[in-house]
Amino acid sequence: MMQANDTTTDKIIVAIDGGAGTGTSTAAEGVARALGIPHLNTGSMYRALAWEALHQGCDLKDDAACTLIAETAEIEMDAGVAIAINGCDIRDQIYRPGMEAYTPIMAGHAGVRHIMVELQRAIAAEHGAALEGRDIGTHVFPDTPHKFYFVCDPAERVRRVNAGGRQHETIKSLLARDAADEAHTVGAFRKAADAIEIDTTHISAAEVIAAIVEHVVRQRGRAVAQS
Repeated sequence: MMQANDTTTDKIIVAIDGGAGTGTSTAAEGVARALGIPHLNTGSMYRALAWEALHQGCDLKDDAACTLIAETAEIEMDAGVAIAINGCDIRDQIYRPGMEAYTPIMAGHAGVRHIMVELQRAIAAEHGAALEGRDIGTHVFPDTPHKFYFVCDPAERVRRVNAGGRQHETIKSLLARDAADEAHTVGAFRKAADAIEIDTTHISAAEVIAAIVEHVVRQRGRAVAQS
């Protein structure tokens, strides 16, 4: 298995976990840009697989069938986001109403999770990455010293999600998705013990990005001084 250790590979791995509307995407994009590393939206990868399963008429509760889809899928990424799967453009599909209910089911299969985690590690291993998701700091890169966990008032989260063009999120649906991801047997959504928690309710995206970048630069400078 690939070594998921930021200090060993000397690649910058920034793990940003949080639910929808907490600002993980904006932060990961900004941090990646500031540090000169790729951005990776892991949630879009699971959305792509869920879309493909539905497209094939697969029962999303069938672990073996969903794992086979993950094993054979060709996911195309652009700017860190899944834009196509098996040659089908999905940019206008994976965030349509209803997809948020299917994605946690697909992501809950242990076989699917294993395949995606290995792919995420492989992508990040080459150049480092700012990864956003729900299990980055606990499961994908548990050894990186740069872990962040975003929280935000549910009403503000819903406002942000709907302002982004989806127009269908409610507090009930948003919290139900959180609960579904928290219940996963593999890669459950939870805060890593050593993650820095950031409440993004009342601070700007620029402030969040600056705080993370400052932390990463400081930590890496300390590591160099101690070596």
